Amino acid sequence: MTKSKGDMHGGVNLCLKRQKRFESLKKMKKKVTQFFFELKKMPNRNHRARGAVKKLPTRPLPKGANLERLNKDIAWCVKQLELGLQRTNPAPDEYQIKESKRVMRILQSKDTPVIKKRALMTQVFGSGYQKRIEKDEQTQ
Repeated sequence: MTKSKGDMHGGVNLCLKRQKRFESLKKMKKKVTQFFFELKKMPNRNHRARGAVKKLPTRPLPKGANLERLNKDIAWCVKQLELGLQRTNPAPDEYQIKESKRVMRILQSKDTPVIKKRALMTQVFGSGYQKRIEKDEQTQ
């Protein structure tokens, strides 16, 4: 008696293994689907994931000397960025030009919160930028 090709390689066992694997995959898919369905039912705690932007309450600008100091710091930073764009040796590349313009736009915007402006100045010019401003004022 000759064996068929499927029997020679254990075709029946192979089909049973595939069928069991397929059934287990179907069960896993069903569990995952149920999980995501339950997840959709839950209240959405992350509103930003759906595109809604939460507007933070704006604080009034600091008064008096703090406002003058802030404006002086911003003016110095913008001046430094403009000087960096004007240099010729080595000339600024496209990325530096783009980033400098972005930083200048943010610093000069009235809608940008003060804390973000200070953080941006610290990020771009380092934590000692206020000392550098004072040193520049003394030399002038």
